[in-house]
This record gives sequence, structure tokens and C-alpha cells, in this order.
Amino acid sequence: MKRKPLVALLVVKNKSILAEIRKSTDNFGVGAIWIPGGHIEEDEEPEKAMLREAKEEMAISPIKYYYLCKLPWEKDGKHYTIDYFVCVEWKGEIKNNEASELIWLDEKQIDKLDENVDRIAFKKYLEKINA
Repeated sequence: MKRKPLVALLVVKNKSILAEIRKSTDNFGVGAIWIPGGHIEEDEEPEKAMLREAKEEMAISPIKYYYLCKLPWEKDGKHYTIDYFVCVEWKGEIKNNEASELIWLDEKQIDKLDENVDRIAFKKYLEKINA
């Protein structure tokens, strides 16, 4: 079974991450709270996709970032893999270009993330910084 590749970016500030509330007009995850990201285009490397998605969705250019992990995800009977990155410094002012709203979540609010895969990634980030 071939999994469709996705990327997601944990933009972090003071141990909080930026999350998006999906638009009601979005045909994928309406109203859900997710870590921002998107599809990897054909022949695109995950890092390049992450940089493109950061610009498209949040109008930022990550300066200091690192690869966190790759996790499998299933949604509506479709299979994906998500390459998660962490961004600790960026250029530009964060703007909401695609979501209904952008919100900051701290570790006490981890359960607000609608997808378990995002909660796992957030926990992996917290484990890394608290090690």
C-alpha cells in the first residue's frame, strides 16, 4: 500500500505550538484543529515542501528548524505519512493565509489537537526539549 506523503510544521514559541482551525469551506478536516502543513508535490523533498507550506499558509520563512519525525496517518480510509519539522526561528510576521484561525497551544492544551498523530508529534517535540 502506497502512502501519500505530507509535511507538517510545529512553529514553536515558549513551548507552545501554532495550530490551525480548518475553514468550514475546507473539504478536508472542516473545523478541525491541526498542526499546519500540506501535501508534498511530486518530485519535491519533504524539507522543500515544509518551506513552501510555511510560506503559503503562514507567510513565514523558517530560519532555524529541524526534522522531528515521520508518522503514519489514516484519514477517511486514505493512508498518509507525515514528515514533521520543528521551526524555532522564522523570518516574517505570522499571517493566517489559509485557515479559519491560527491559535497557540501549550502542552496542557495538547488534547485540543483533533488528530492523534499531531498529538504524538507534539509529545515527541516536548520529550526532545525536556530531555
